[in-house]
Amino acid sequence: MHLDCRMKTFYGDSRPSEIWPCSVKIDDQSIVVEYEGEGVVAYRGKAEGPGHYVLDCAVVDGRATLHRALGSPILEGFWSEGHSRGMWRIYLSES
Repeated sequence: MHLDCRMKTFYGDSRPSEIWPCSVKIDDQSIVVEYEGEGVVAYRGKAEGPGHYVLDCAVVDGRATLHRALGSPILEGFWSEGHSRGMWRIYLSES
C-alpha cells in the first residue's frame, strides 16, 4: 500500500492543474485510489492487462483508466466525472 502519494490532476478545460494527496493500493489484479474530496473518494478497478487498470467511483459518477510501466513509480491515465474530463498522474510513495 502506498499511503503518501501525490495525484496531479489535469482538467480538459481552462482550469489549472492541481496536486492532491492520495493513497493507492495496487497489485496485479486490482487497484484502489483514495483521496479527500467532499468526503473520501475511492476509485476502484481491475487490471485489464499487465499495468493497465480500468476504475470507477459511483460517489462522483467517475470513470478512469490508469497505466503503469513495469517498475515505474508513476501511474497515468484519463478520468471523467459527470461532465468534467481530464488526465491524472499519480506519483507512488515508497511505503
